[in-house]
Amino acid sequence: MFWIGITKILFDPLAAKLSSAEKDALLKLSVKIIFIPLMAAWVLSNIADLSKAISGLCLQFTNLGWVDLYLLHLHWIFFWSILLVDVSFFLLGYLFEHKKLDNVIKSVEPTVLGWVATLACYPIMNSVASGFFGWASSNQAPVIEFFGKSFAAQFFAVFLGVALLLSMVIYMWATLSLGLKSSNLTNRGIVSTGPYRWIRHPAYISKNIAWWIAGSVPLVSHVLHGNWGTALSIVTALVSWSFIYHVRAITEERHLSLDSDYRTYLERVPRRYFPRISLG
Repeated sequence: MFWIGITKILFDPLAAKLSSAEKDALLKLSVKIIFIPLMAAWVLSNIADLSKAISGLCLQFTNLGWVDLYLLHLHWIFFWSILLVDVSFFLLGYLFEHKKLDNVIKSVEPTVLGWVATLACYPIMNSVASGFFGWASSNQAPVIEFFGKSFAAQFFAVFLGVALLLSMVIYMWATLSLGLKSSNLTNRGIVSTGPYRWIRHPAYISKNIAWWIAGSVPLVSHVLHGNWGTALSIVTALVSWSFIYHVRAITEERHLSLDSDYRTYLERVPRRYFPRISLG
């Protein structure tokens, strides 16, 4: 069906009429064609980054204080390990699809907006989006870079670094809960375990929290120095990327709501990003 649809489009791109089966095949295989090479490249890249972090730790372990030990090595070992787990499950999810694995694609995101919002978060479109909205975060809170190596700065560097990693742990937990259903733009069955028991988009909110934690450091620095233009650009970038992920969440929910199981899930889990906290 995929090749029949491609042939129709190539021979008559303006008036090609595709059957529902051909459209379905085009969408499903397009997801795999886009994301399998990307995830495979990230797996290899994360393995290389993790190996580099571990090697650096082995070489310098006895020559570093606890702050440098964490900031230069331990943070990155944990960070790259988390990302490696995440992209590995997504790669396996795209590669292996079978009824016995309970991860067969039921449907694919049907709207252009849903595809654009998702692909804007991945190469090459994220470079275009970053050029337009800017990028103001990092994978580690750059406290030392902006505030020096005083005791307070070192304390907050470690504190914010651990907070960032905890957010990424929730992100990894969400992926582990999805298992081989990990995938973009598809419905492979509704998951309501792990963090999905309390909120509908734990991966999106945890990733954004990590970005805001790191981005807050240069933001505070520029505010304190009166660099209001730069501070405004940082806020604009952070808000813009959070909004893109919000659009992803909305389009994803609209797509998944075609499934009655997801509509039941919506009733059971009404919170999108933050769980209800009872004080009583």
